[in-house]
Amino acid sequence: MWNGGLSSKDIQPMHNDLVTFDDWRDAVNAALAAAKQGDNSVRAWLGQYLLGRPEMKAPTPLNVVVQQLNRDDPVVDRLARPVINRELFPMANENDEWEKGVKALVAADRKGTRVSDRTGLRARAVHNFLKEIGG
Repeated sequence: MWNGGLSSKDIQPMHNDLVTFDDWRDAVNAALAAAKQGDNSVRAWLGQYLLGRPEMKAPTPLNVVVQQLNRDDPVVDRLARPVINRELFPMANENDEWEKGVKALVAADRKGTRVSDRTGLRARAVHNFLKEIGG
């Protein structure tokens, strides 16, 4: 039986008096059973409910053919862009390592753990300053 690891406090429908947590669990379990039986519309609904909607649409077949003819690969372009930008604009990326250090400190602070000393004194100083000003 599905409960998604959620409690009734986690799921609060707009009309609690109409749809209880148990009702919602029953509906999702019924949808799961229908999806297993091959109901494509329920399968699509469950996919959106569990995974969310896709952030982008798939390219049309014509776009794919044009990209292939042009030897264009959007995935390669997207992955290569940060490396290309670092080479073309080195001054715009001179603080990348420092930013990573600050992010590591903030993440460790949120988890209540200590970050190794290799993250750098500069990042630690900025982190302390941000804590002081309430940032």
